Amino acid sequence: MSESHLSLLLPAIGNHLWQSTFCVCAIWLITLALRHNSARLRYGLWIAASLKFLLPLSLLLDLGTLVAGPRKVAVSQHQFAYSIATTAMHPLEPAGSLQMRDMPGRGSGRTPLYAAVAMFWFCGCACVLSVWLMRWRQLRETFNDGVHVEEGREYQSLRDVGGDISLHRSRAVREPGVYGIFRSVLLWPDGLSSRLDDEHLTAIMLHEVTHARHRDNLIAALHLVVEAVFWFHPFVWWIERKLLIERENVCDETVVHRLGNAEAYALSLLKVGRFRIEHEQSLVAPAGGADLGERVVRIVTHRVAKLSPVRSLMLIVFGIVTLVIPLALGVLHPLPVYGQVLYREGALPSFEVVSVKLRPDGPPLAPAPQSGSSVHLFFTTKMLIMYAYNLPDFSEAQIAKGPGWTDDTYDIEGKFSDSDYAAIQKMSVAERQEQIQLRLQSVLKERFHLAVHLEKREQTIYALEVAKSGPKLSAARHQEPDRFGITHSGMDYELKVTGTDLDRLASLLGREPEVGGRSIVNRTGLSGSYDLTLHWTRMASSAPDPESTAAEGSAPSYFTAIQEQLGLRLVPAKGQVASIVVDHIEKPSMN
Repeated sequence: MSESHLSLLLPAIGNHLWQSTFCVCAIWLITLALRHNSARLRYGLWIAASLKFLLPLSLLLDLGTLVAGPRKVAVSQHQFAYSIATTAMHPLEPAGSLQMRDMPGRGSGRTPLYAAVAMFWFCGCACVLSVWLMRWRQLRETFNDGVHVEEGREYQSLRDVGGDISLHRSRAVREPGVYGIFRSVLLWPDGLSSRLDDEHLTAIMLHEVTHARHRDNLIAALHLVVEAVFWFHPFVWWIERKLLIERENVCDETVVHRLGNAEAYALSLLKVGRFRIEHEQSLVAPAGGADLGERVVRIVTHRVAKLSPVRSLMLIVFGIVTLVIPLALGVLHPLPVYGQVLYREGALPSFEVVSVKLRPDGPPLAPAPQSGSSVHLFFTTKMLIMYAYNLPDFSEAQIAKGPGWTDDTYDIEGKFSDSDYAAIQKMSVAERQEQIQLRLQSVLKERFHLAVHLEKREQTIYALEVAKSGPKLSAARHQEPDRFGITHSGMDYELKVTGTDLDRLASLLGREPEVGGRSIVNRTGLSGSYDLTLHWTRMASSAPDPESTAAEGSAPSYFTAIQEQLGLRLVPAKGQVASIVVDHIEKPSMN
């Protein structure tokens, strides 16, 4: 794994560990408040604490985004709330960034350190798995040495309590235990039944059947995965102890509730304890697990209290904070997050009159400004799709599964109806452009018979962030927004923009070949409109590299110019990018 990948991964791991640690501490406080209530509640909370290590909050954010579905929404609508929430959840990341990255020429000596840390983690993980594998093999041998039982006192007692699991008697075990994750088998110590009365035997059998019904061994196996991956975190071992205690408390409460005789059940556990010698086994839920003395006292003296409204509200608030809020943030955050593809399902607005003609001579041009109630432009088919769906000029990776593209240029002219023209005159420049784009989508569907759908694809992107030196942007002087133009002399280029916000700037910067077709997402957290000028020298190499030096020319390279002249920077990152998938297209009908 390269250093750039590690620099992206390590902050994410750090934030996940911080979130999981905070979650465990919160659950511990809640279980203290619920110590007089049902053990099932506390057991469920500790299971959630274990699973939190396997479930980063970013997955909940993505799930919420997935639920919301594809839509075109201005990022600024929810940017402030979303930025605050994500910053709180990701405190180890730089502001507006999902990763950490050094400036060119720095950090190259850290690769051996990263490799050493990775090797150290791998060795710890291998040790944990090896210990558990050895215990599992010992238990497997014990199981193979046992005798399958289908009759007798133990078998009848097991069936009387509703147990439908297999029963094996073994001399190698010293206490009853449920073996197996998906197919449960009860291992019964040979000679134990003679020490138990029928009432005590029934109680122990019911205890073991409860373990099997609750799939406690499956939960233990899942936590084993947590321990193997996060073996270095002390809380995972603490959670294991809490899971063991509470799962026994759950079974104890179940048995007492079914039998109605706490003293008889406590006496049965004491008889098992006398019979038992120290014998620990992996993936076995024993009747005498946890601290036997504390359990007996709890069984005899504890009475389960009803859940009060205050404690119920506490559980609801905890669920909202840990589950509902991340999902809601994902729903509120616009999709696609990167690229802001303009995609709408259903009916689209259309021009009153449309003309499409083949133009064999002359190169395609940029979209001409609106002239009166008409829009006139020259585009190839691919460029028309890119413009209509708001894809950057160099983002061919965002158009997937299309047929062979033609380079034919089409002369397209569309005229607004009088009512539509009057309505768009009251809109901003950005809103007018969107109305044109939506109507061009209608042209593509009606004249080119274009059929597309939207997919999210994992791709490399750039995050536009504030550089360490701070932003160097000038507030817009005029109200007329979003004017831009590019001029060049040799290898030197100049971009002038007036009245643009940072979302629009990210889109404009993504149109240059230096970014290699990657989408750029604004993570600066800056609002407002700005006037700016950017000078850079176009790199001769076709492979973009943020750390490359400038090619021949008087200006710096593209990435250096953005940092030095705008006080911003483009940082490589991974993200879900919206892709337009072309399902069908035909050559257009002419008129």
